[in-house]
Formats: sequence, structure tokens, C-alpha cells
Amino acid sequence: MSPQVIEQFGGREHVLDTPAWRVRELDSGHVMLVLEEDPYDAMEPKHDPAEVHLFQ
Repeated sequence: MSPQVIEQFGGREHVLDTPAWRVRELDSGHVMLVLEEDPYDAMEPKHDPAEVHLFQ
């Protein structure tokens, strides 16, 4: 996520607290969220705790 998108989701601390499998702050100021250990295994759509957290 870019710094602008991070602000739209409630700010840096809120995004960094997202309950995701991996949350990384990058040197560029972006934040990377990996919601699941195997992000390509999307057999069934579901509401992820990370989505709920970000859209609060």
C-alpha cells in the first residue's frame, strides 16, 4: 500500500496492526500485507479478519 492508501485505511499504525499472515513496512514507505500463508489458494471467497480490520 502506498502512503496515500495507508492514510485512507486509518493511518500507518492501524494498517500495521492488521491481523494478516505477514505485515511488512518497506523502505519506500509502503506497507505490504500478505493475508494468508498461501495467497494463491483462493478456492473459496471469505471475509478475512484483515479486511474487517482495515474497513473499520
